[in-house]
Amino acid sequence: MTRKKIKPDFYFAKDFLYRLYRHLLTKCILIGKKIEVRGLGHVLNNNPCIIVSSHYKPIYDIATVILKIPRTPFFFSTDKLYTVKKFVELYKFGMKRKVQYGRRTENGARRIYLFAKFTWLYPVALFVASQMSMFEQIPVKIRYDNEIIVDGFSNRKAIELSKDYLKAGRTLVVFPKNHQDIPSRYSKFLRKFMPGAALTLYELEQKNIKVPAIPVGFSYNKKQIVMNIGKPMYADCVTPGIFVRTILGEKLPDKPDAIASHVRNLLKEFAGNSELNDFISFIRKAAGTSNYQVVLSKYLEQKIPYIKQNFPKLHKRIIVESFRDLMERQVAKLVKGAGKIAVP
Repeated sequence: MTRKKIKPDFYFAKDFLYRLYRHLLTKCILIGKKIEVRGLGHVLNNNPCIIVSSHYKPIYDIATVILKIPRTPFFFSTDKLYTVKKFVELYKFGMKRKVQYGRRTENGARRIYLFAKFTWLYPVALFVASQMSMFEQIPVKIRYDNEIIVDGFSNRKAIELSKDYLKAGRTLVVFPKNHQDIPSRYSKFLRKFMPGAALTLYELEQKNIKVPAIPVGFSYNKKQIVMNIGKPMYADCVTPGIFVRTILGEKLPDKPDAIASHVRNLLKEFAGNSELNDFISFIRKAAGTSNYQVVLSKYLEQKIPYIKQNFPKLHKRIIVESFRDLMERQVAKLVKGAGKIAVP
């Protein structure tokens, strides 16, 4: 079964509506805010790209991207925005989070939710659901709390759709933070990124289609929003050193057997058992020296072509994880470079 062909940007009626929303809706949200954009030249050409952004204040982030990026963006967005019932569940979840973080009392959050439910929540949910479908945004399954949904690699349909969009020359926007409160190693204002965008760009790279990820970091205060746009990044920028660090992790155990166990736990979800057992055996052999970290790093750098040929699943996973980690680190730098974030 062939996929529906995506037309190049954009259709006249929808484009008019989109521009109308851009000027009315975003300016209402951003009224009274001074917006500073740095590095806009990185997105001024008409080539396809994925904008990978921090997402600390969701409404401001989305509105600023729509208003200031001079292209028609298509967002990866939670599938809970596409039906009224799921939208209401998402709003209720947001109230629970505010109680959890101490921004609302339990009674206060309940009153706000009930007021919203019996006044504006359902009409807004209906409007948002219709617009998300109309403007062909990309629905993504996201795991909230204890929901049995796996992020990133389970979203195969969204990844395939995003590849079609990029081949058609479109600009995608993703806020890749996880919803499990797993903190980033690089910034207290970020959560660990999910690998969907990195996986999409890696798979396109394997077909000789070079599409960049453009990192974006936001900072805020009461009167100003700063959007800091970084240089484009490509999936082939993963060096042997980055590859090795991704395998080993940041902190290693002291003994060779413990290292092997560490690597096994790190990779067990993403490789077949036979591949993993063979891989662990030569890691254990490489680590059997007094200067094991240096030996292991050099050994793995030499073995990257061998890993790619003999352990393709493992190689793909490590490259995607490395690229995801690079994007997360770069966005953290841009957040820090943009200035101080006012915690709401």
